[in-house]
Amino acid sequence: MDRTLELVARVALLSGLVLGNQVFAADPSMPALAPLPAGSQPIDPNKGATSFSFVFAGDNRPASASCSQPPQLTDIVNAIKKSPPSFVLWGGDIIYGKDVSKAAGEYPGFIQIIQGVGVPVVSVPGNHEMSVKGTVDCPVPGKKHKEKKIDEPDRSGKLAAAYEAAIGAPYGMFRYGNAAFIGINTDDALDSDYDPGECGYNGYVGKAQVAALKGMLDALSADDSVVHIFAFMHRPLHGAKAKDELGPDDVKEIAAFRALLDPKDRTHWKYPKLSLVLASHEHLFYAYDPDTAMKGGTLTRKDPSPDGPNFLVSGGAGAPLADGGHFHYLTIDVNGDRVTATYVPVEDSSSNCSK
Repeated sequence: MDRTLELVARVALLSGLVLGNQVFAADPSMPALAPLPAGSQPIDPNKGATSFSFVFAGDNRPASASCSQPPQLTDIVNAIKKSPPSFVLWGGDIIYGKDVSKAAGEYPGFIQIIQGVGVPVVSVPGNHEMSVKGTVDCPVPGKKHKEKKIDEPDRSGKLAAAYEAAIGAPYGMFRYGNAAFIGINTDDALDSDYDPGECGYNGYVGKAQVAALKGMLDALSADDSVVHIFAFMHRPLHGAKAKDELGPDDVKEIAAFRALLDPKDRTHWKYPKLSLVLASHEHLFYAYDPDTAMKGGTLTRKDPSPDGPNFLVSGGAGAPLADGGHFHYLTIDVNGDRVTATYVPVEDSSSNCSK
């Protein structure tokens, strides 16, 4: 039985969450998320820690299948080593991927470089790890031209298997100090009743993962030892461009997933411990929050907060930059009930092989 079917079976008899017309079972457990490579020991939860730091980065993938890892990845590793955090979170697109025959052989190059940081690195997959290249030029709503070929889900499951063999679980949770960290797979295996068609795919979070996330958020919210909940994933819920966001929201599973992390009604927001929702995918830095902008490269918040989480996109770890992008990573400092996120630029304009 594969992981998705196993989780579905495990949650089927538990109480349900109704979102729209869809019922999602609620399971308070998620897979344990451990550092790469696959088989590594979990991070020591360091239960008494109330002051610590971690790093978030993503999108170091080479510019093409023929390229090696970009120099900016090594720059980031060297910079982090100078002031080591407790651990590093990575937002995916760690290899060029998209080819079931080659992906497995691309992971060792990334692992060898990133392990030089000297602290645990916990990653979630991106579309380059989990999806295959599209074959259809897709129309753009309201425009005459067509979009470049977009990703298609890997229905064979071979890319997911290669990721799990090299890196580990594609989603899950771990604890550290007074915080909990939830990694999400935004290119999940499709459920049997969902077919996005040739041009409708823009990521997916399946029923089992939504159920596990709902149960975990409920359990962590009721746990007095948890002050902060951090979520990290590849495709953002709020991006600099709407087309880069996980969607579309008329897919019931995606709508249910968004409702768990993105408050519509802050008066009755159920998860005030949810602090930062971190994503990559866009090769730039972008901060979204309805109330405050991340000015001066720093954001400070206090948890729990009825105002909901802040949404940060960090995809500047070496992949070819988007317009206005800059190579960078984020440091996040936790001090008691306060969280400070800081943008750290990487001054290296070396070519990422070839665009």
